[in-house]
Amino acid sequence: DCDAETSMNVEIVVGPTAEFVFEEGCLGTPVAFTDLTTTNGGPAIVQWLWNFGDPASGVSNTSSLQNPVHIFNTAGTFTVLLTSTSASGCQDTIQHSIIVTPLPLVAFNVTSGTCVGSPVTFEPDATVMDLTAIASFEWNFGDGTPVSNSPMPTHTYNVAGIFDVTLTVVDTDGCTSAITQQVTIGALPVA
Repeated sequence: DCDAETSMNVEIVVGPTAEFVFEEGCLGTPVAFTDLTTTNGGPAIVQWLWNFGDPASGVSNTSSLQNPVHIFNTAGTFTVLLTSTSASGCQDTIQHSIIVTPLPLVAFNVTSGTCVGSPVTFEPDATVMDLTAIASFEWNFGDGTPVSNSPMPTHTYNVAGIFDVTLTVVDTDGCTSAITQQVTIGALPVA
């Protein structure tokens, strides 16, 4: 009767706990993701694999950076996954949903005369814009004067010409849109 016996020590390594944070994003603007994976006393994290749940972005839908940035080109809710791998090969995966907000619509009208030395009134176009969702306005009148933050400003041009007027709005979600229109300011007639 033959007996054999052997023993081997097996080391159980603590695996990582994957985690990340981000700020809600706006359509077409970079969203930064920050890795918060912990080692739990195990070996260092050596690999990160991100899937942004945005297959329309092609090869940009994944990243192996620790703290990547991704641009979502459609609005909606996306499920983002992070798989973190430690030096011992242990993995953990976490997922969070991110809401990508559409940009606010923006348009404006000139609602008064456009002659040199006369007040010109600019008004956001309420037929296009949801004015209740706009947190701030910035008007650049294109003539080198300071910008205005009034929702419906009046501006006087001191010279005739064609000016590029830009309205930039930020909505209550923090998303920004702008539009530029040309305004022609006419010279006063000589009597």
